[in-house]
Amino acid sequence: VSRAEPGGAGLLVLDLSVPSTPLPVARIADDLAGGVSSVDVDHEHVWAGSIADGAVVGFDFSSPDRPVRIGSWQAAAAGTTGSHVADIDVGNGIALLARWNEGLTVLDVGAGISGGTAAHPALVSEYRYRVRRDGREWGNTLRVRRWRDWVLLGDGIDGCSSCVDGPRGEIHLLDVTEIRRPREVARYEVPEAGVRDFQVDQRTETLIAAFGTGGLRLADLSGELRGELYAQGRETAAVPTGAWRGGIPSRSLARGARVLKQAVFVADMYAGLRVFRVVSEEE
Repeated sequence: VSRAEPGGAGLLVLDLSVPSTPLPVARIADDLAGGVSSVDVDHEHVWAGSIADGAVVGFDFSSPDRPVRIGSWQAAAAGTTGSHVADIDVGNGIALLARWNEGLTVLDVGAGISGGTAAHPALVSEYRYRVRRDGREWGNTLRVRRWRDWVLLGDGIDGCSSCVDGPRGEIHLLDVTEIRRPREVARYEVPEAGVRDFQVDQRTETLIAAFGTGGLRLADLSGELRGELYAQGRETAAVPTGAWRGGIPSRSLARGARVLKQAVFVADMYAGLRVFRVVSEEE
């Protein structure tokens, strides 16, 4: 939550026993006074990215109304504009951090790879990259997702010559079969738009992505993944997500995408929440 919320910035815990009436049961502000940039849940542990100092802070939520701080990790560059954690993906004792313009950081928070625990996270590896456009280096790492032996990183680019109708950005696919040495082997870039959020539908091996002004995009991730996936024709659907008026969709600005019960939910800043169902690969 932001500084403008009652009680100040930090982490707010809501009881959703009655979904129509969320009930606040706890608030964490002491360790996260500068605000929270990202959150992920791993069983009874919750990990939050602190905006103020670029740290990742872990909490034990065995008792949700009485969360307990268990540990934290902070990069050497903490406190700089490029160090904050824009996104977190935690599972099986591994924490993946999308660190704005520092790329990917992999932490051991209980996997036993580098001796790390939830109380004392340990660095496993890093993958830093920069996208070159207009003869300059661009790109802020916005999203990170783990899928099998892959890590997908989504970045955002503002101010480039091709950013005339909004940000650009792509999804980098890293092979993490050897987690200490991530290797980028494929990428998915939509020429006319930039990625804002994505998820992999494991059931169908399909990438579900919100591409801002480019709306909703679906891409096939089955088989061997190498090179430029868009150029290979792996995109299976491109759908505008703006509100429909008189049979014509308005401008799209898709920011979030999730899969649930064979439907795709897309948050569009112009049209609200849109729900799509894939009828067939041909339609």
